[in-house]
Amino acid sequence: MERVMPDSKTSVELKVLLVEDNVTILNVHKTFLNRIGLIVDTAITGEQALKKFQEYHYPLVLLDGGLAGTDVKELAIQMRELEKNTVRLRTSFIILSGYSEELINNWCGTTDINAYAIKPVHPKFLEQLILHYI
Repeated sequence: MERVMPDSKTSVELKVLLVEDNVTILNVHKTFLNRIGLIVDTAITGEQALKKFQEYHYPLVLLDGGLAGTDVKELAIQMRELEKNTVRLRTSFIILSGYSEELINNWCGTTDINAYAIKPVHPKFLEQLILHYI
C-alpha cells in the first residue's frame, strides 16, 4: 500500500472505511480524506460496512453515529469480534456524530471505540485525530 501525505518525503498508501448514510456528508468527508492522502472505501449502511470490513483490513474506520437503521454500538462490537476471530491487527474506530458528547463518550467506553468528533467537525481537528490513530 502507498500513501502520499502533503509535505511528506515518504509515501505509504492507506485505505480507510467511511460509513455515512447522508450522501452529501459522505461526499464532503470523502473529498477531505482524499485531500489528506487517504484512499476511501465507503458504505451507507451497517450491512455494507460489515461486509467491507470482513473483506479488507482497514487501519481506520470512521462511523456515522446516527447511521439510519443501524445501532452503531452493535456494529462496532461486531467489527471488533471479526477482528478477534481473524487475528487482525487492531483497527482504530472514530465516530463522527451530531449526538451529545456525553452520549458518544459513553458509546466509546462501552464499545471499544477509540475516539469521536462532534459534527460539524473542523477539518484541522479531524485531520489531527485521523493522523493520531493511523
